[in-house]
Amino acid sequence: MNAPHVSVVIPAYNAERFLGEALESVLAQSLSAEEIVVVDDGSTDNTGLVAAGFPGVTVVSLPHFGVSAARNAGVSRSTGDFIAFLDADDTWMPERLERQFVRLAASPAAGIVMARQAYRFEGPVPSWFRGPTDGSSEPGYQPSNWLVRRETWTRVGPFTEGITHSEDTDWLARASDLGVEVVMADETLVVHRIHDQNASGQAEAVRAGVLHALRTSVRRKQGMLPEGGL
Repeated sequence: MNAPHVSVVIPAYNAERFLGEALESVLAQSLSAEEIVVVDDGSTDNTGLVAAGFPGVTVVSLPHFGVSAARNAGVSRSTGDFIAFLDADDTWMPERLERQFVRLAASPAAGIVMARQAYRFEGPVPSWFRGPTDGSSEPGYQPSNWLVRRETWTRVGPFTEGITHSEDTDWLARASDLGVEVVMADETLVVHRIHDQNASGQAEAVRAGVLHALRTSVRRKQGMLPEGGL
């Protein structure tokens, strides 16, 4: 696989304290991305200014419509054959893209490749957290871990913008229902930051989002929704 054209999409809402480090981790990749699109989702802090301070970064400014709309807008603005998502509070290891392309090249039928993730805690470990706390890693399924072929994104469609939590679970369920192959790079390539504003900490909303994704998947399989339908 020669000279892959990768677009990095970063949704950001009031992320000025983390975004710079996220962008630095993208710019430090051993395999460079062709473009970086930061979508400022109606921030009231200096998120947009932080993003604009990095060379080569395209900043898209939106009203505050939520992370799904921000990611969708970023993908629409991008041009790469491959899409790599990164949340503004997470970071990548320097070899993230390179190692995932090695895994993708070994699995040419795969539409998505993910990777293992470690955790970085900003303060005490919260009560809702269920991952490892000793510095070890586990398979990561959040968008910060995804490298997606453009044709796979087109086939599955955008994130559902009416969902406020577990929108990634919904998207992966739709991909699974369409038979998209997902592979996992067995290397720790992403650092997921745990802090006081993680959406994952809103347990009831997360459970409701997962339940919605599962119910919708069942309805698709029963023919009550069109293939890939929301």
